[in-house]
Amino acid sequence: METPEENKKISRQELYNLVWSKPMTALAKEYNISDNGLRKICKKLNIPLPQLGHWQKLQFGKKVIIIPLPKDFKGEDCIILNERKEEDGKENEGVSQFHKLLKDITNDTTLSFKVPDKLSNPDKLISDAKENLASIAKEKYAIYRGITTTSNGILSISVAPKNCNRALRIMDKIIKLLKQQGHNVIVRSNTTIVVIKGEEIKIRLREKLKRIIIKDEKYSWNNTDYVPTGILSFKIDVYPEKEFNDNTNLILEEQLPKILTKLELVSQKIKRDKEEREIRHQEYRKQREIEEAIKKRHENEIENFKKLLEDSERWKKAVDLRNYIKEIESEAIKDKSLSVEVAHWIKWANAKADWYDPITMKKDELLNENDINDILNPKQPNSYYR
Repeated sequence: METPEENKKISRQELYNLVWSKPMTALAKEYNISDNGLRKICKKLNIPLPQLGHWQKLQFGKKVIIIPLPKDFKGEDCIILNERKEEDGKENEGVSQFHKLLKDITNDTTLSFKVPDKLSNPDKLISDAKENLASIAKEKYAIYRGITTTSNGILSISVAPKNCNRALRIMDKIIKLLKQQGHNVIVRSNTTIVVIKGEEIKIRLREKLKRIIIKDEKYSWNNTDYVPTGILSFKIDVYPEKEFNDNTNLILEEQLPKILTKLELVSQKIKRDKEEREIRHQEYRKQREIEEAIKKRHENEIENFKKLLEDSERWKKAVDLRNYIKEIESEAIKDKSLSVEVAHWIKWANAKADWYDPITMKKDELLNENDINDILNPKQPNSYYR
């Protein structure tokens, strides 16, 4: 049964109060709209949004800046949104699988998504990554475009030195959440892999770079360089790729439930795709077997028909042989020349006709089936050696 949606008229002031009362993701779910769609509405109504890290600061009791609603707005003062209701405890069937799983994960009281300010009892992979990043930071040549990148065999992290601690805390929390859910994280060469129910998903944590133009006064052209932005990104390297980035409403630490949800769904998709490929492979194999069976039947049919023609020709020749032998015998009797030698020849010839006849196929002391084939298909002399 579908859950009803109620058209609700919300004033600009009410929407402002809402976006400052809870994270954009939670608000978007209530009104069955995407985060980006809700942000566009706020931009249209000139409603300021919480700054980066706002909700995390509130979690830790830190001071936040609240931007007041501008009073000089001259556009429409309200907007209509479809507020999603629940009925009989059943959610709207139109809600995506992602949001359903996200709600289950978010409401799981056994999971804590809070990223601590300091590393505490880090996972072995995190300890190795921390040591590796620290050693790389000491070597200036190892820092490229202001970014330190972990070595082979270490968690895939690529951030500016000042963001290493933050990146490690985020990854440590993600690894612990995954392991709490019964999953695992492994490193293979230069690739970090999440293993969920046997399915492997490549991941990495990186800092986004910004392209800048550097003017060169000596020459008529400009140079291009890249600098760290401080924006961290968690990337799932499985087609289609998915990135979770710091943004104006949510920093990466606040998106861990989404990351966990997405990884779970990607695992399900990989498994589903494998099963579908296996089904297609089995169907292809069955089709090939059917085609091969038809081809084999066709080949057998041709061979059997060729054999039928050969046997027909052999039978005709056997009949001709017997008629010929009978004619020889008749002439010998007529001429009174049926000697012992001729009688012996007639007996021998009739035995050969019986051997050659495909109906009688009597055995012969000296000749066999191969000899029949040679008689029917005599080998042609090789003209090259003539």
